[in-house]
Amino acid sequence: MSNAQRGSGGNGSAAAGDGPEPLPELAERAAGPVRPVAEVRRDREAIRRLFESGEYPYKRKIGRRDYENRKAELQVELLKVQDWVKETGQKIVCLFEGRDAAGKGGTIKRFMEHLNPRGARVVALDKPTEKEQSQWYFQRYIGHLPSAGEIVLFDRSWYNRAGVERVMGFC
Repeated sequence: MSNAQRGSGGNGSAAAGDGPEPLPELAERAAGPVRPVAEVRRDREAIRRLFESGEYPYKRKIGRRDYENRKAELQVELLKVQDWVKETGQKIVCLFEGRDAAGKGGTIKRFMEHLNPRGARVVALDKPTEKEQSQWYFQRYIGHLPSAGEIVLFDRSWYNRAGVERVMGFC
């Protein structure tokens, strides 16, 4: 099936823009061979259909054992990154953004479980003080940026705070 057919409803009979793919065609395509992730990434229409359908985007779920094995491999890679940062004197800033209760804190906690706390820390700033409100906005973050060989994980960042704090009247 060509990309043109995929974008036109899966069977090539509908013209582009005729609306979402009918459910039988969507189910038929989902039951077919799994497309490589790299191919789907480039197919905007496939991404739109997957997003709108809310269906699980893979042919099958990963098994618990495979998941745990892959997770362990990635945790080792994370430790290797931390060792590299320390050895080379690099600095890494990770920004976690999202709505309230989106899982930012839980995700940060999972990262920190497997990092050496001597080389990684979390920054979650409170609302600005009166003094901070009178200063250049980014100034309150400068003291929290990483030193050589350190990883800093920000629970929200200056990008989000610039909007949230303005709306909440903190700046």
